[in-house]
Amino acid sequence: MVYFKKENEMKYIWDKPTAFILDTNIWLNFLNGSEQGVQTFRKMEELIAANKIILFAPEQVLLEWNRHYTSILQQKLTTTKETLDQAKSFIKYFYEPTDNSYHQSLEKIESQIHLNTNIQNPSLCKDIEHLIKNKVTPIKLTNPQLKTMVIEFGLQKKKPFGHKNSMGDAVIFFSMYEHFSNKFNNNNQCDYDQIYFVTNDVHDFSEGTDDEKRHILHHDLKELADEIDLNYSDDIHTTINLLKTKKTFNV
Repeated sequence: MVYFKKENEMKYIWDKPTAFILDTNIWLNFLNGSEQGVQTFRKMEELIAANKIILFAPEQVLLEWNRHYTSILQQKLTTTKETLDQAKSFIKYFYEPTDNSYHQSLEKIESQIHLNTNIQNPSLCKDIEHLIKNKVTPIKLTNPQLKTMVIEFGLQKKKPFGHKNSMGDAVIFFSMYEHFSNKFNNNNQCDYDQIYFVTNDVHDFSEGTDDEKRHILHHDLKELADEIDLNYSDDIHTTINLLKTKKTFNV
């Protein structure tokens, strides 16, 4: 980022995009379709379209996404169908299927059920999938020395090891480390303005789970993260808003 002084204020322009890596849980949470989640996702789309951020995803994230995406949608659709069938049986106690009141009541209930099961925005699901398939640059852990380091972290019970998906989390972190370690030139300048990793998995990545520590990367990982100037966040909404508030100034 390049800074300029103007009227005693520090101004800046975007001269490089921000590298943005989302953990699997962030992508899956977007599917819930909450109002805040949709707003954040749309803001992220705007930043991508303006080339302010570039999405990256460790192959482990893409594997986890593909494994969970279909099952989550199917679960929501199954729940919706079962609830609708139950609603129809209730309404029949009061109205005949040929009665206008039957159809009016059913329409109201259908609308509410779709809201409650968070599938009222099917276009959102398609847009999320579009970003993952077309706007994400996959990154992979290939370095044999780093693979050995992952094993050592596991044996020493260092973070992110400690939970059932620890190996997957470790592969995600070291994939980022390998990829962005190679993005620094001889002058120690990176191709990106900033590098962000956003996750909800505070148990495996954060210094603690309380409000004071959840946003801090665990000390087992901090030294490696500092080598690539990795910014750590447990809040996608705050992070996107922070990036959205940055202004572009023409020189």
